Amino acid sequence: MEQDQIPDEEDDNVENREPNAPAREDTRSRKLPQYLAALSAAVGGFLLGTVLGWSAPAVPIIEREFDATSGQIGLIGSLATLGGAVIMLPMAFMLDKFGRKLVMLGLILPFIAGWFVLAFIYAIPGYCVGRFVTGLCGAGYCVAVPIYTSEIAEKDIRGRLGVFFQLMVVLGILFAYVIGYTDDILIMSLVCGLLPIVFGVIFFFMPESPLFLLMKEYPEQAKLSLQWFRGKQYDISEEMTDMKNFIDESKKKDSSIKELWNAKAARKGLLISIGLMFCQQLSGINVIIFYSVSIFKLAGSKMSPLLAAIILALIQVVSTVVAAATVDRAGRKILLIVSHAVMGLCLIGLGVFFTFVGDNKKEEHESKSLGFLALVAVGIYICAFSLGSGPLPWAMLGELLAPEVKGIAGSVSACINWVLAFVVSFTFPLMADNLGVHITFWIYAVLCFLGTAFIVFFVIETKGKTLDEIQRELEG
Repeated sequence: MEQDQIPDEEDDNVENREPNAPAREDTRSRKLPQYLAALSAAVGGFLLGTVLGWSAPAVPIIEREFDATSGQIGLIGSLATLGGAVIMLPMAFMLDKFGRKLVMLGLILPFIAGWFVLAFIYAIPGYCVGRFVTGLCGAGYCVAVPIYTSEIAEKDIRGRLGVFFQLMVVLGILFAYVIGYTDDILIMSLVCGLLPIVFGVIFFFMPESPLFLLMKEYPEQAKLSLQWFRGKQYDISEEMTDMKNFIDESKKKDSSIKELWNAKAARKGLLISIGLMFCQQLSGINVIIFYSVSIFKLAGSKMSPLLAAIILALIQVVSTVVAAATVDRAGRKILLIVSHAVMGLCLIGLGVFFTFVGDNKKEEHESKSLGFLALVAVGIYICAFSLGSGPLPWAMLGELLAPEVKGIAGSVSACINWVLAFVVSFTFPLMADNLGVHITFWIYAVLCFLGTAFIVFFVIETKGKTLDEIQRELEG
């Protein structure tokens, strides 16, 4: 296995200190390297965000130029999520075999290829292929980044760093909306296709996860990596010992799928993680993201639909920043509860609004004058989602899963997330046509309230706990 590059300052670790040099002080660890590495990895989330946001400005262009059916539009909007589901299970093998860093870098070339297909193949089949490939590559970061972040971060900032991934996702969505103003799929796709190169340049210089290196029996490389993350003046010996003991305990356990059901902690952690993925996707978030432009056209808002979508993306960015600042103080569970309850109320409001719009089609002018109500309801929904249901299922993915099954369990959870995303995004246009938009939103409102109940009764709090402490609580 080719060893990862470690920045030069790592050379000043414990083993390289001169024999007669005075013992260094046991100072507090540095947080900046952890923030830097977490943000660098989370740029993968930005790449995913461009995939998720691309369809909002692109769908109206495709409808205008190809006279596409609702089924074709649903397929173009949803194939990215199907690609995400396909990559999830192979990610289990790749992450444990090749490492977190190498896998993330390996996604770059196919990612670029997918964007080029979207840019240069001017046809519905080309858009379908491009969406599938870019979705496949972007979704790979959903598992790799949370696992990498949870393994490099100290427990007092782990939640905050975990939220960075979702923050970068929403920034990527915002970026896709903004370049949508070009009203040109070629330009949009080419610009997005250059971004994976930027990610590669940035993340190439970050160390591999020290926990992964220890698992692969590269102790010296693991020391260098951990020393970089904690700062060259910090004594890492106690943390290295804890990590070794943690891995030794994990190696005594079976890492197969069978272990997921036989070991209580592994089974419970997986089921909670899957439950959170259900809660996230069945809240209807991808309906809002993928079809935001279309929703505001349907609502008859006087504001430009694309401008309204950009405003929503800005709200999502600000809310995710707030979540990053509060998650290690307020705790994961309370934020999730509040998030789902508020989202349910907002979806009820949207259903009521679209009932009004549907019953007053003859009074089109009056309906348009109330279009801002849809923007307000969706804005509050996005804010609530970004405070809890958006970032925390992914942040908790790396916390809840036992290390011996983390690769396969994380991939199973993420695969279910992306399958659900495909189902939701594909069926929304069909449900809206056959049931009505108002009933569709009410269905998702009920699912939000069911998710709230699941979180109250089954999800544990992980704030301020080490990964070992979390596994002990799940075992108990």
